[in-house]
Order: sequence, then structure tokens, then C-alpha cells
Amino acid sequence: MRSFLFAAAAVTVVATQLETGVKVPDSWKVVENTRDNLSSEKVELTFAVKLSNKESLHDKLMSVSDPASTSYGKLLTLDEVNEFTSPSHKSYETVKNYLASFGVSDVEFSSGFARAVVTVDTAEKLLSTRYGRYRHSSGSEAIRCSEYHLPDEVADVVDFVAPTVNFPSGIQVKAEQPTAVGQNTPDSLRKLYNVNDVMGGSSDAHQACTAFLGQYYLESDLQAFYDEYFPTLSGVPMAEVVGPDDGKAGVEASLDAEYMTVMGAGVPTEFWSFAGRQPGAPENEPFLDWLYLLGNTTNPPLVFSTSYGEDETSVSSDYAARMNEEFEKQALRGISFIFASGDSGVGAMSGKCDEFMAMFPSGSPYVTAVGATTQTSPEIGAGLSSGGFSNLWGRPSWQNTAVEQYLSTAENLPESYRYNATGRAFPDVSAQGTDYVVINGGKTLPAVAGTSASSPTFGGIVALVNDARIAAGKSPLGFLNPFIYSNPSMFNDITAGNNPGCGTPGFYAANGWDPVTGNGTPDYEKMKAAALALP
Repeated sequence: MRSFLFAAAAVTVVATQLETGVKVPDSWKVVENTRDNLSSEKVELTFAVKLSNKESLHDKLMSVSDPASTSYGKLLTLDEVNEFTSPSHKSYETVKNYLASFGVSDVEFSSGFARAVVTVDTAEKLLSTRYGRYRHSSGSEAIRCSEYHLPDEVADVVDFVAPTVNFPSGIQVKAEQPTAVGQNTPDSLRKLYNVNDVMGGSSDAHQACTAFLGQYYLESDLQAFYDEYFPTLSGVPMAEVVGPDDGKAGVEASLDAEYMTVMGAGVPTEFWSFAGRQPGAPENEPFLDWLYLLGNTTNPPLVFSTSYGEDETSVSSDYAARMNEEFEKQALRGISFIFASGDSGVGAMSGKCDEFMAMFPSGSPYVTAVGATTQTSPEIGAGLSSGGFSNLWGRPSWQNTAVEQYLSTAENLPESYRYNATGRAFPDVSAQGTDYVVINGGKTLPAVAGTSASSPTFGGIVALVNDARIAAGKSPLGFLNPFIYSNPSMFNDITAGNNPGCGTPGFYAANGWDPVTGNGTPDYEKMKAAALALP
């Protein structure tokens, strides 16, 4: 029997697993550990079956994403991605037989995952564990355990099982009092980032924002926002809503929907919703549900903006590694993943810290992390902007030059023990992250802040660039980071501001890339020109 031990403190995982630590996020508290009313609850158990060709997945992605590659833009179809990465028949059969030995026969095998809805009682027997019910500070609930165990022959073909030790990501947006620097509105942001009156026109350049933990937008809020701040889109509805919509407005969802649609105006926008609630619903691993659905969607949006994240220590290394592989798989199809970098500066969402905390998923090498700026004349890095270096992933080659320049020339670097200078550095870019005016639940909020605002703002601009490439008969951008670091001049360099945390001033913005604002804020016209110059 091999154990997957991911408890609330650092533990050593037996057998061939690596030493790993997972901390239950402070936003989740256990509310029930008894068997009463829990054993009969349903969970959608997902076995992440190990992919084929995972060792060459990175090279495959770089061959179509690196502007210097002769294969740039030669993307794969969904069928081609699945043919390249699907687990072996033997691996699937091993999982199928194991589930059948516990009487579980109704199993869906797709895109590298095996899924079955079972009772908590059955899940506990399958995984030799005990589940408890946890509640998020937002009110959402989830059933989780602190460790689980599998026979060696099953563990050998599985990356992880969910829902077990990983918790749905947190919400980062926050409403504040207005400052004296002025509000961010669609017109001001479009002018600031040289978008001006540009409108998309291709029906193939879809974009989407994601929503988790019961966050939804209201179409009435969206239309009121258009009427007041961007009449060009008045009467234009959200192109599609994927997933549940219970009609309750959430500030995060309203912010994402309103600003992604206006920044990427004319590009059809979808709202992908994943409730992530327990009890009474099997979809209690919302982040995984999103990537699973995406892996089974033939014509997905080409740009996703996601404003959720957690401390890097709150997810298991096996889970995070497989999420990287899922990002790589979908990027091979031309999908760009854009994430808010986080709102904790160099600190931890969970509270006190000594060493700086990286964020997940924004610290993944295969997503584009967006930090925050504030003011406009000039823009400076916002203190809330999470940035730094991952402790899970080494520094990718595409950012070596930029990061080495920062580390060798920056003044006032923090003590070296506080961060992993050889890790994946983030954010990659930035955009305004304070004083956004948002309409939510029929009310106007004058000063919403967070990298949650920066991400959809940048995402909408990327969607417009995609639109221009598609109109020119070219492929979408897909995995953005090699393109971004190859063309730093298409960004407005931000050289002031810092991101405090852990009782320190954090990092300081500097010439070129820095761990506060990345390569800087976008200039749409320069981005479009650089993108159209590519094959």
C-alpha cells in the first residue's frame, strides 16, 4: 500500500513520492468530522491517470510557442493532443479494475482522467482514509481528507486522486474606499493601454472568464455597466454561460465579466462557472472540473482569465505538476491562460510568514501571471501585487535573461534566504489593479481593487491581438510567455513601487522585468504589431 500523505503540516511521503507539505488554507475550516450524514454524501471521485509522453510535453509546446522556432504557430487539434498525451490502455485498465473491485462500474474515462460519482463511504474504502466537511469563508462547502492511500500498482499509474487534500482556490477581489488618483473605467483603460476605439470582429477569437465558489454575474449588471460606461456594447449579451448561474451577483464575477468584455470589445465572451459546493453536488473540485471540461471541449475560448489562487504551499506537488501538464496540453491547442498574480505582495494569503510566498497557479511556468499597478502619471507597482519566485518550479529558459538582469542590477534586494532566486519568476506582466468602478447587484462600487482586475484587463487585450492574427489568417497566440519575454518593448516599463510582505518592503520595481510588475503594462498597438510579425 502506497500512501499519499498531504497533511496540514509538512510531511514525508513514503515510497517513491517526494517530500511535500500542504497547508489547509486559513479560509477553510472543518465543520464536521463525524460519520453522521456524511458517509452517504456523494463525491465525484477523479483519478488523474498518468499521461503518455509527459517528458516531451514541454518541448512539444515550446516548438509551437517560441517565436524563434520554425514550427511556431503550428498548433494541434484536440484529437492530436489526446493522441499524444492519453494514458496507456494498461493504466486505464488498472484504475478500472481497482474501482470495479469496490463495486464501482459506472466510470467515465476521458482526457487522462477516470471519474465516478460515489458515496463518501465508498471513497473512504477506496482510498483508506476518512473525510470531513469543510466550509469556506464565503460559505461554500467541500468534503476533503488530510491523507489517502492506494495500492502500489494503482499509485504507479495515478498522479493524484481528487477530491482529497487540495482545496478550491480563494477569491482575491476587494472593495476599497476611492483614492484621489481617479477611477479606472473602460474609456480610461483603453486610452491608457493604446486600445482606444479598437473592436474585435472575428467570430473565432472567443475569450472567457472563469468563476468559482458560487461567484456569478448578472446580465442586468453587465448591461447597466455598458449603458453607463461603454455604450458601444449596450444590448450585447454575454455570448455564452457555461455551467450554473444561480442569479446571485458576486463582485469578483461582475468585475471579470465587465472588464474582460469591454477591453476585448467585439470578441465573443463566455462565462465559465464552477460552483464547487458540497453537500448535494458532485462538482466539488471546481478548478479540476474546469480543466477537465476544457479538455473535452472542441471549440473552446482561446483566452481564459482567472482571478483565483492560493499560497503555493496549499497544494500538493503532484497536483500542481499535473495541473502544469493540463495547461501545456491545452496551450498546444492555442489557448492562453492568464491568472491574477495574487494580492499578498511577497507575503502569504494565510497570514504571517518569514520566507516569501509564491502563489498557485500564477507561479506555474505555463500560465501568464498578471501583477497590479496603480496611478497613471506615471504608473507604479501596486503594493498588493504578488510577485517573486516559485519554490516548486525552476526558472524557465524564456525568462532567464530578464530575471538575471534584474537580480544582477536591482538595488535593495531582500535578504537572499527569503526567496528562491532560481525559481520560476512572476508576474510576467501587469495592468491597473486599483480604483475600478464596478456595478454589482445593481449597486455601483467606486473602487474595486486587486490583481483580479488586472487579469481580465490584460486578457481582453490579448483577445484583441488574437482577433487581429486570426483576421490575418494566422494562429492564435496560445502560450504567451515566450512571446512576451521575446518582445519586452511592447510593454510600458514600470520602474517604481514595491510589494511589501512578511514584515519587509518586498521587491522594488526596476528597469526591465521585476517581481512587482513583470515586464510592465501592455501597449495594444505594439503587441499587435509584434504578433502580426510572427508566422
